[in-house]
Amino acid sequence: MSSLSESSFSKRRKDLKRPDEFQRSVGGGFKQLENYQKPLGIFVVFAILVSFATVWYKSHKGAKEAAARDTLFNALQVLRTEMQDLAKTYPPVPKQSEDSSDPLNSLKDPKKKDTKKMELVPPTSDDIAFATFDINAKLPKSLAELSKVTDLHKGSIAAHEAQVVIGKLFFDHGNPKVAMDWFTKSAQSAPTPFFEASASLLLGAAQEANGDCKTAVGTYDRAVGTKEISVLGEALMAKARCLETLNQTEDAKKVYDKIITDLPDTAYSRNAEVFRAQL
Repeated sequence: MSSLSESSFSKRRKDLKRPDEFQRSVGGGFKQLENYQKPLGIFVVFAILVSFATVWYKSHKGAKEAAARDTLFNALQVLRTEMQDLAKTYPPVPKQSEDSSDPLNSLKDPKKKDTKKMELVPPTSDDIAFATFDINAKLPKSLAELSKVTDLHKGSIAAHEAQVVIGKLFFDHGNPKVAMDWFTKSAQSAPTPFFEASASLLLGAAQEANGDCKTAVGTYDRAVGTKEISVLGEALMAKARCLETLNQTEDAKKVYDKIITDLPDTAYSRNAEVFRAQL
């Protein structure tokens, strides 16, 4: 009996010296945590640095865009002044003006003649908005300031808009060939599909005005391909017009049919119906 008790006690002492599975797993977990503490700390520091870098980049990018917009604003102010000064060199233009008498007189007396009359007034920049002249010779300061925007702020929205403005200056004042170069640049630098579609539409118009409707058709397709609904109708109508110019009547009809189907109850669909009926 005594020997049995001693044997049992001895066995229990051995059991007490042997760690159970739970103790081993907990102990192993702490050891693993100790091993991972250093790389985990490095990861946290790296994540914080990335966050700071992201914030700095966005702030820096915002500051660059703001500086680009300021430069563009100044360039547009120079253009406005230069256009106003140029308008003063043109002869007076006839405009309709109101008589200084009581405008209600015509209502009081239906037989009274219209008080409006024609008179010659100094032209404004609006009066020469589509006058033909040499941009390089007449608007040198404006070109220099707008070009500064494109050179100093490449990749910005302001630089893209400056390219469009320069292109429109050449286009509106009789030089679509040079305008094509600037519209091509603006289409390539467009920051969003909308800007790309708008620039492509302008480029197609310049190509069309330069007598190259074949190329313009592809350019209008590029505008359509952006899927920007705001320019879709204009681009499709322009494409159909070019196809008519190229005597591709059946293709023009298909484009008009697409306008009627895809843009119902719009001015584009109503015009498409009229033009299609004439083919």
